[in-house]
Amino acid sequence: MRTTPAGLLAVGLLGLIPATLPAQQGNGLPDGVTREQMWYAPTAADWAKPVDIPWQRTWSDATALSAQTKKAILVCVNMDGEIASEHWAGIRYRDPEIAKLFEQYVCVIASTDRHNARDYDDSGSRIPCPRFGAVTCGEHIWMEPTVYGMFLDETRVAPRHIMVELDGSETYDIFYANDIQSIVTTVTKGIEERTIQPEDPPRGDRSLAEIVASPDASDRARVEQDWRDGDRQTRRDILTAAEGLGGDAPIDLLREAAYGFDSELSGKALDLLAMSSRDKAVGLIDDLLRGPLEPERRAALLDRLDALSDKIPVAKRLASVHRGLGADAKLLDKEAWAENLEEEGTAFQTGEAAELLAEAIHPDNMASLKSGQVRIRRVAEEQFRMARDAAQAEIDAGDHTWLPHAIIAISCNFLHEDQRALDASRVAIDLLPIG
Repeated sequence: MRTTPAGLLAVGLLGLIPATLPAQQGNGLPDGVTREQMWYAPTAADWAKPVDIPWQRTWSDATALSAQTKKAILVCVNMDGEIASEHWAGIRYRDPEIAKLFEQYVCVIASTDRHNARDYDDSGSRIPCPRFGAVTCGEHIWMEPTVYGMFLDETRVAPRHIMVELDGSETYDIFYANDIQSIVTTVTKGIEERTIQPEDPPRGDRSLAEIVASPDASDRARVEQDWRDGDRQTRRDILTAAEGLGGDAPIDLLREAAYGFDSELSGKALDLLAMSSRDKAVGLIDDLLRGPLEPERRAALLDRLDALSDKIPVAKRLASVHRGLGADAKLLDKEAWAENLEEEGTAFQTGEAAELLAEAIHPDNMASLKSGQVRIRRVAEEQFRMARDAAQAEIDAGDHTWLPHAIIAISCNFLHEDQRALDASRVAIDLLPIG
C-alpha cells in the first residue's frame, strides 16, 4: 500500500503521542490519562517558539486563495483559558509537523480574546498577535463572528477545527475531542480522501502587480516589507500597482502609505481608501477620521463609510459619530466674547492666539488628542503649543488684557503643564473686567 505525504506526516505527528494507548475511559480519554495530562500546559519555552502556520488575514482572502489554489479551508477556533485551547495555541500550533500538515489547507484562526493592546504601530505597520503569530488580534477577533455565522451552528466551542470545501460545504467539524490522535487523524484524512487536487500558488517570476493583487498573507507581508525597506520610487511603483486594483487595493498597504509623511503617496492612499470595497477599510477610515484631514478627503471617507454600511453595519454608526464631531466648535465663540466685552465698554480684538486656540479645541483636534496613534496625538498637541506661544508673544508685545493669559491657561491644561496653567489662570482672573 502506498503511503501518501499526508500519511507520512500523520505518522510523525502521532509519534508525539505514546505508541500504545490504553483502552478508552467513558470520557473518551485513555485509561489512567487525565485531561490535564492529555492537554498539558505549554511552558514559557513553548510560548517563545514561533507559529509557522500561514494564517490568512480575512475570510475574503481565504476564500480567494482557496479558489486560486483549489485547497480546502481549515477553520481553527481557539479560546483563552480553556485547557485544550491553551495546548493547541502554545504547543501544537508551534509544532513544525503540525505546520506541515496545515500547509495543505488554507488556514484561518478565530478567537475572541485580545492579546495585544494595538494592531498597528505609530507608522501604520502591523503588530502580530503573540499567541497566534502572523495575524493581528483584530483579525482573529473579527474572524470569530464571521465563521460563527457560517459554520459554528450557534455553538461557541473551542478548540474546534472545520474543513470547508471550495463550494462552502463542511467535510468535518471536530470539537469536544478528548485526544490529540483523533484530531490529527481526521485532519490528515481530510486531505487523503479529497478528490480535488490542489494547485500550488504562482511563485517564481511574477510581476509587481500580480504580487500586490495576491490574497495570500505571505505576499501581503512581502509587499508591506518592500514598502518599508524601499526608496520613494519603489513605494510609488507599489502604490501604482495598488491603484490598478481600485476598490480591492490591500488595506494594510494603504495604511502604511496613509500614515507616511510623503504627502503625494499619502494622498493617493487616501483616494484609494475612499473607493475601497473591503471590510477592513472601515477600521482604517475610522482611525484616519480621528486626525486632521483636508475637508474634501474627510467627506469622501465619510461617504465610503456610508457605502460600506450595507455589509458592515457599524460603518453607519461611525460615519454619524464623525459627522457629529466635525460640526463647528462651540467651545470658544470669539465673536460672542468680543460682543460681550464691547457691551461692557471694553475695547477688544481677538488676535492670532485666539484664532489658534479655536482651531486647537475644534472637535476634530480634540478627538485626535485621544488617538492611540502617537503621531496623530502630537499633531493635535502642537495646535495647543502654537496657541500658547502666540499668546505669550502677545503678552510680551504689551497686551495686558486677561485673554492671552486665559489662552495660555487653557492650552497648558491640555498640554499637562499644570503649574503654568494654574499660574496663567490666576493672572487671567485678576485681569477680568469685573465691576
